[in-house]
Amino acid sequence: MACLAGTTFDANAGPISGATIAEKVSESPYRQGAWEIQGMAGTYWDLEVYNMQPTFDYVLESLRIGYMVINPMGDGLGGGNFELLLEGVGGEFFRGPADYLVGGNFLFRWNFVQVPYPKWVPYFEIGAGGVYHNAGNVDTTHESILASNVEAMLHAGIGMRYHLNERWAIDGEFGYRHISDANTSKDNLGLNSLGGQLGASYFF
Repeated sequence: MACLAGTTFDANAGPISGATIAEKVSESPYRQGAWEIQGMAGTYWDLEVYNMQPTFDYVLESLRIGYMVINPMGDGLGGGNFELLLEGVGGEFFRGPADYLVGGNFLFRWNFVQVPYPKWVPYFEIGAGGVYHNAGNVDTTHESILASNVEAMLHAGIGMRYHLNERWAIDGEFGYRHISDANTSKDNLGLNSLGGQLGASYFF
């Protein structure tokens, strides 16, 4: 988090005053009303918390569009702004009795950013949505883990951005995803996975 403190300095002009920061907020990629498009891809591994059950590991691709709800605020390490995102996901299982999954989520993200042009921006996000998979069409031995073809998906993660400039950033994140049918069937253990994704963002 020490990198946040460093972002209060302009490369050419030295320390940035509070008045200067306020003037530059309108130019920030994190200003209220700004948008972000983020593309990510990575792998999630089954935590295998249940004995004698199939293991499901999968590759996941995510395309997100985000909206900056508020301007950057706060002076401490927790300062930043709130972003709302819509995420579309698609994936391929490379382990377990299933082939693919598709779905979408709403994500709520806090960007730990305090000045208009930061280089490093950590973030935390949580979200929920739904997913469709074909596990039931491939093998019925999985049914205590993935009991229905249409299920809920929960997500929580932490990430870090490195800004190439005010428009483009390289992103990496680590997260937890849970897939289950929310007790709508008799067997509902659910799939619990940890993994990570890499990608890039464009701000406009």
